[in-house]
Amino acid sequence: MSCIEEYDLTEFEFSDLISFIIDMYNTYNIINKRKYETGEEFIGIEELKSKVYIIAKEVKNRIIKIWKNDDICNNLKNGKHLPMDVIIFPEINEDILIHKIVYENAINETDINNKSCIFISHKRVKYAMDHEGIIHILS
Repeated sequence: MSCIEEYDLTEFEFSDLISFIIDMYNTYNIINKRKYETGEEFIGIEELKSKVYIIAKEVKNRIIKIWKNDDICNNLKNGKHLPMDVIIFPEINEDILIHKIVYENAINETDINNKSCIFISHKRVKYAMDHEGIIHILS
């Protein structure tokens, strides 16, 4: 795990990165809780947290490549009604991104017309941007 900076994270599927974030962040929380309860020191706990942020940065870069602001604007101009969380989706910081992934299961991949698309879930509705820049509303 100490070599995440050296890995080419582009080789991993988006859903794998999401799984890494969930698993590593949950591990961090378990260790942190134990540290709080017992006073034990765990070597590498802060390094583990920093790895989560490195992966989150890669996830955010992939989101920005697909969820382009111009495409979001075009969807709005074409009459698509979108909640503010979806409109600002590419702009969220890593802390919010990690929270949405770990606690809300709100970001991942789905298939539209046999192509993988990144979605955000908001109030149990999935919004997915396809490769042509069209936002699909999935339920």
